[in-house]
Amino acid sequence: MDTLLCQVGVCCQLQPEWLTTFKEFKIRFQLIHGNHRLSTATTKTVSPSKSFFHRLSFEEWIPFDWPIFSLPREVKLELTLIGIKNTVNQSDGNPSPPANMSTNSSGSLEPTQELGVGSMYLFDFNQILADGQYLIPLWINSSEFSIESDAKLINSLCFERGNPLVHISFPETDFEIKFPPTIWDQTNDSAVKLQRNINSLDSATQTELFQLLNRNPLEPMSCGDREQLWDRRYYLYDCAEALPKVLLASHTWESTALSDIYAMVQHWSPLSPIDSMQLLLPSFPDINIRQMTVKWLKKLSSDEVCDFMPQLVQALRFDAYLDSPLIWFLLESCLSSVRVCHHLYWILKCNINDQTFTYRSRIYLNSLLAIVGESMNLMIDRQENLCQSLSSICDHIKSAKESQRLNTLLRELETVNDYLIQNPTVLPLSPSMGVCGFDVKLCSYFPSNSLPLKLIFKNPDTKTSSSLEALFKCGDDLRQDMLSMQMIQIMDKVWLKEGLDLRMITFLCTATDFRKGMIEMVPNSETLRKIQLEHGLTGSFKDRPIAEWLQKHNTSELEYHHSVENFTYSCAGYSVATYLLGICDRHNDNIMLTTCGHLFHIDFGKFLGDSQMMAGFKRDRVAFVLTQDMAYVINGGDKPSKQFQFFVDLCCQAFNVLRKNANFLLSLFSLMMYSRISGLNAEAVKYIHRALMPGLSESEAMSQFTRMIEDSLRSRFTKFNFFIHNLAQLRFTGDHNDQMLLSFIPKKFTKESDGLITGLEAMDCYKKYEPEKVYYYVLRVDRQFQPDPSYIHRTYREFIEFNEKLNNFYPLAKFHVLPRSSNLIRGNTRDAALQRMHDISLFLKGLMLLAHEISHADIVYTFFHPLLRDQEGVNETTISIASPPGNSMSNSSQAMSRRDTLYGPAIAGQVKLSIVYKNMSLVIMIMHAKNLVSSRSTAPDSYVKTYLNPDPNKLTKRKTRVLNKTCHPTFMEMILYHGIPLEKLQQKTLQVSVWDKTVTENILIGGTHIMLSQLDLKNETCDWFALQGN
Repeated sequence: MDTLLCQVGVCCQLQPEWLTTFKEFKIRFQLIHGNHRLSTATTKTVSPSKSFFHRLSFEEWIPFDWPIFSLPREVKLELTLIGIKNTVNQSDGNPSPPANMSTNSSGSLEPTQELGVGSMYLFDFNQILADGQYLIPLWINSSEFSIESDAKLINSLCFERGNPLVHISFPETDFEIKFPPTIWDQTNDSAVKLQRNINSLDSATQTELFQLLNRNPLEPMSCGDREQLWDRRYYLYDCAEALPKVLLASHTWESTALSDIYAMVQHWSPLSPIDSMQLLLPSFPDINIRQMTVKWLKKLSSDEVCDFMPQLVQALRFDAYLDSPLIWFLLESCLSSVRVCHHLYWILKCNINDQTFTYRSRIYLNSLLAIVGESMNLMIDRQENLCQSLSSICDHIKSAKESQRLNTLLRELETVNDYLIQNPTVLPLSPSMGVCGFDVKLCSYFPSNSLPLKLIFKNPDTKTSSSLEALFKCGDDLRQDMLSMQMIQIMDKVWLKEGLDLRMITFLCTATDFRKGMIEMVPNSETLRKIQLEHGLTGSFKDRPIAEWLQKHNTSELEYHHSVENFTYSCAGYSVATYLLGICDRHNDNIMLTTCGHLFHIDFGKFLGDSQMMAGFKRDRVAFVLTQDMAYVINGGDKPSKQFQFFVDLCCQAFNVLRKNANFLLSLFSLMMYSRISGLNAEAVKYIHRALMPGLSESEAMSQFTRMIEDSLRSRFTKFNFFIHNLAQLRFTGDHNDQMLLSFIPKKFTKESDGLITGLEAMDCYKKYEPEKVYYYVLRVDRQFQPDPSYIHRTYREFIEFNEKLNNFYPLAKFHVLPRSSNLIRGNTRDAALQRMHDISLFLKGLMLLAHEISHADIVYTFFHPLLRDQEGVNETTISIASPPGNSMSNSSQAMSRRDTLYGPAIAGQVKLSIVYKNMSLVIMIMHAKNLVSSRSTAPDSYVKTYLNPDPNKLTKRKTRVLNKTCHPTFMEMILYHGIPLEKLQQKTLQVSVWDKTVTENILIGGTHIMLSQLDLKNETCDWFALQGN
């Protein structure tokens, strides 16, 4: 039996500092197949010697306790150079040395350090075993490479000048030793004959098998688990998802075992393309297994290939040879899709700076450019020229004085604009984003640390006048943003596949070079900070900013209702996504809203739980951001509503959908674990696994996520964090404000859009509490060709702003002066309101008598454009100054009226339950109750109580916690009845009652009786049940 032999000669080009730090050196050799270490051998220790230069002379044959005929085809020889420092005396109480220590012949501990690592495959592409002499360059610790964390990434030789070189040799023979060809008859059904039905196993063994298959895929299996899984593999042929773990359980990958393994895979239930991506991990190095995986991947559409492109490119680093089925699959996909080609180019380009992958990336990049044709090469060249020009502008702006930065930007953009006019191209973000120049005057930069450029590109499509907005950043690693946004897009597609449309807004992000890249800007959107600042510096502590901003941009009741729906769905989606990805640094400049109500997050520089710190304190203290002003929009007011229950259900449903796809998501992250993105490592993937709560049932996960929603709403630190960020951003000001806009009306309206105004008249005024007292003035607006007048409601502050705008635009015109009190709050009295109404009447009459270009200017039509509050005001009871107090409507009644208008009339009290029988237990999830009515003047302090009747001794009594002062409580609590046989359970009735807890006694709100015999208890029943009084 011939075992593998390797001779070590010399190691030269030692680093100078090693000679003074280490007295002796040795080399550790390891045979590695995938993630398994087959054999380890170590040389003797030697001291540096010097002739012309310092070197280590080993001159030693290393025997491995592994037969040559048992070597797997993809086996790799790994060399690690180890330095030994000064000797430390070993204590008797520590018989085994630590990991970074070794024991010499005298029993003393010697501190050691790994200095360099290199590797080579023992079988070449033609499957011939290595013989003769080789020179192996070593990777050493540097600012870009760490032996401790990056050694597993090495799959190519090191080409860094000056790195150590190790001379090794293998025994030379007169013949070639070739890995035996694997021959198996693909038509042979012997593997099928061995197939067994899993139901033939006893239930305990089945349960044990499925628990083993559902275990954490990142956790290594014990020898016992592997043995059990391999021995029972014939029972799992119909379970496609079991194939990866069965392959990991294989005893050996030597040549004699491969035919049986390949036959098994051939007859196994085919994996879906998405599930098959697990087989691209480094745990599966066999070239035929990876070739079968590519066969399954060919079922992916071009769009799906683009979705998973970052992971597919990372998988290339784990192929044993440059010429692999995976790279051919990607290159062939490029020939059928411009989008795939474009995406593959930029993904490979951003991997060039990875030392361990640069060699392969350059070869694959050159191969891509060689096959795509002249037109595609020209498009890529123009994109590269654009990115280089923008990068140069970024450098010039950073070096310029702050007062000269904008002028420098606009001046240099003119040159790039001329280039784009002559050479139209597409943006690196997408081949569909064609550009032919800049709208230079509208371009600017953001005054943050990296000074990103805000670029407005002209669209060459003459059929549309819309421009393209993008950011170009230098100084930030955008690969984190790329990965985060990719995973959010994949989550959204998983939800859509399950029929759950959360109306997610995503954007494109492309890293174009080292710490450089481009980000798509979402049009018609604003940061949460600017929205809150419309209510002052303390706007983050108020409830109404988001709701009023949405009302301002959605002036009809239907538009506003639609925007609230968009907000509810998208807020649920991003709550789940940012929790799962551990997105941190969530201040109010990293959360944005579109005018249609879609919420989305930006800037994912801190993720996977890497929380931002401030003065030693953790800034991100909740699982995700959900604040009171967000809940105000969802609820339709400041009281909990059934709409918030719907939001909670959306979050829990979305979370459980992702939990069902846990292995798929973990596989994607596991492939990216080797991309050397900051913060992405094995611990980060374990973070994702923990966040998916793998040990909990669906009901338990729903309950847990509901608690996180409650914690997020209760957190005061989130608002405080927003406030601190507001203070930090005070020195920054916005650019390019539109002077024709009013603060309370975000759009510009004209005579053509709204109709010619023929008359204006102040009709009435009334007061409201928001919560401060505010007087509204009711104005009648008559328009040409509109038989019915419209009525709008404006405050005196808004008239003051309107008057100031008119005076700025038309300084020579004579407007009636509206007195501006030094303190408008002091003027909020009945007499002051009457006087102001008189001034407003004179102002309106004077306005209509001015020249046509003034009285019918765009700013006039913008001010008198109907808003959502104007339409609501028609249906509300106004509190007129002349009206008696008895006609007034309370704020709570107005809020309830408004919610009824938006969401429909109230219904009878109901409770939502989830009921299922599993593991010999009746599992009841008390989810929500709605429309509860209390006999008291306030909303009830409610809780739920359950019994299994008949139960004369009340042994089955269970109850939930008490939720105070809400007609729409969300409980999300599990109630369990253990050890009751199903047959006996079907003879019982579930009694559910909702109670109002008071100081003196508990008052029954309503209850229901559910005949369990009428339910299919083996399948979950989730429904609303009506509550009956008495």
